[in-house]
Amino acid sequence: GYLPLDPGLPSARLQRIVELSRTPMLVCSAACAEQARQLLDELAGVARPQLLVWEEVQGSHIASHNPGIHSGPDNLAYVIYTSGSTGLPKGVMVEQRGMLNNQLSKVPYLALSEHDVIAQTASQSFDISVWQFLAAPLFGAKVEIVPNAIAHDPQGLLAHVQATGITVLESVPSLIQGMLANDHQALDGLRWMLPTGEAMPPELAAQWLQRYPRIGLVNAYGPAECSDDVAFFRVDRASTRGSYLPIGTPTDNNRLYLYGEDQALVPLGAVGELCVAGTGVGRGYVGDPVRTALAFIPHPHGAPGERLYRTGDLARQRPDGVLEYVGRIDHQVKIRGFRIELGEIEARLHEQPELRDAAVGVQEGVNGKHLVGYLVAHQGVSADAALLEQVKQRLRAELPEYMVPLHWGWFDSLPHNANGKLDRKALPAIDIGGQHSQAYLAPRDELEEVLAGIWADVLKAERVGVHDNFFELGGHSLLATQIASRVQKQLQLNVPLRAMFECSTVEALAAYVRGLQDSALDEEKVDRLSDLMAELEGL
Repeated sequence: GYLPLDPGLPSARLQRIVELSRTPMLVCSAACAEQARQLLDELAGVARPQLLVWEEVQGSHIASHNPGIHSGPDNLAYVIYTSGSTGLPKGVMVEQRGMLNNQLSKVPYLALSEHDVIAQTASQSFDISVWQFLAAPLFGAKVEIVPNAIAHDPQGLLAHVQATGITVLESVPSLIQGMLANDHQALDGLRWMLPTGEAMPPELAAQWLQRYPRIGLVNAYGPAECSDDVAFFRVDRASTRGSYLPIGTPTDNNRLYLYGEDQALVPLGAVGELCVAGTGVGRGYVGDPVRTALAFIPHPHGAPGERLYRTGDLARQRPDGVLEYVGRIDHQVKIRGFRIELGEIEARLHEQPELRDAAVGVQEGVNGKHLVGYLVAHQGVSADAALLEQVKQRLRAELPEYMVPLHWGWFDSLPHNANGKLDRKALPAIDIGGQHSQAYLAPRDELEEVLAGIWADVLKAERVGVHDNFFELGGHSLLATQIASRVQKQLQLNVPLRAMFECSTVEALAAYVRGLQDSALDEEKVDRLSDLMAELEGL
């Protein structure tokens, strides 16, 4: 089996994953070789994995005969690390049978054939990347590997889908929302849109069906622990009138159950914990028998030795057998497709010596869900902006960017119940989108006015001052891609996405754009001078 590592993750998190997995070998490209060596140098308490640089392996003598290695259904296919509630990421082990079953089950459901083009948009460190990469060869189809910058740009992605003839596209709902926020884009070849990663709001599904009635919309549900998707539902207009889109019915060779607290099946229509049995159920968590035993339990109604995976999701069954998602029973959340355990973030916060208490919650803003942080400083410690920045920097060194809250508040204390546990329901709301770090200062020239207008439109803000911080106003990575795309279109300049993160105010972004404009003018002058010199040489 293989374990994908995203080189964009903080080095401390990569180090922790390598240590937890005890992987014997690390394979990298030449571009990441130095980063890989530094990572291995920092390992502690585990044997150092062998490092193989792919370009060097290709340049060496390789035997041409088949090595004779057999991989059966019970062999490990891959390990994917997800957020863990105890403060440590957990490595999900998926076997060959589950991986292959997930891919094959999509073929008849989506009527896939050699004429299809599947979009590969997910990072290799996420489980949906497996089917995006590997399913097409099973039926002679093609994989279109979408560049990262395009995969996260709603309008750029739709244009790419149209240009390359992609027929199957998988996207998180927040990205789909960005696709529908602008003018209609023709999608002549697209046959299927699969929302994934988080629950798709019914009203968003209705908007998609209104704009693209001929493109099938399939709600796919499944945890990484069960080889990706375990249920499909073909969305129609009638199903968009409820509070949640239905999860649907089980995929091939998987079975879904709803259990109450006593491990008894709940009656039809009652809410219970959704549990999965069948081919897709994974092996468990790497090196963590305790968490494996809690999540992968003996099947109370199955064959001897059969296991059941507890998803932690709540659902109910309709009379027609279709399942409807209701919510979570724990503190795991999904934001913009990322699976996040609030406890892992809180564990990192509780390690910080200046903090007496801390919590992380989720709030709904005009631009979707946001992580919010609640902090209590020790007596005598200044709860100021400098300390908050220090707290955030420490988190960024340990956690992926999507797990670092954008909105924070200092408090004298946090609410706890009679047992001394944090009372999450009593946590106060933090003003998302109204956190202006500076007094309002209106745009001072035409460029700042254009940029402020784009920001206000995308952020759904009444007005944006030149010193207002993009992230404090409720911005996030997907909205940043929309702004970068709008700026490029309106100003006819190639503004990279990283500029949005480096220049988080209108004033800073305007200065960056002026630098691009000046550079473009200088290049134009050089081109004109070169043309003039060529003309003179021809005289």
